[in-house]
Amino acid sequence: MRLAFLGTPDFAAKCLGELVAAGHDIAVVYTRAPQRAGRGKKLRKSAVHELADALRIDVRTPKSFRDEEVLAAFSQEQFDAAIVVAVTVAVASLSLSLSLSRSLSLSLSLSLSLSLSLSLSLSL
Repeated sequence: MRLAFLGTPDFAAKCLGELVAAGHDIAVVYTRAPQRAGRGKKLRKSAVHELADALRIDVRTPKSFRDEEVLAAFSQEQFDAAIVVAVTVAVASLSLSLSLSRSLSLSLSLSLSLSLSLSLSLSL
């Protein structure tokens, strides 16, 4: 299966790592753009972005999935499914607006039982 992974929080990086370790084909990762942080206000990538770079997975950082062009480009990719790992319900429900027949949303509450959550992703 060709998967898209959408997530930014630190626990999402662990999910991404487990999916890759389990042999899933993560074609692209969507995450927040690097943001300025720290005293030097240097740009810092999210943990998901760092891991995707290390794994040589294509990373995209759209400003919003509400943008028609972003949604159209995502739809043209023809992913088999998307894994959405987010803290808020609003972001986790993003998969509803994407033109995919299969998606799995993991919220912060599910991250505490990561092994159960990842077993669900295998059934996509």
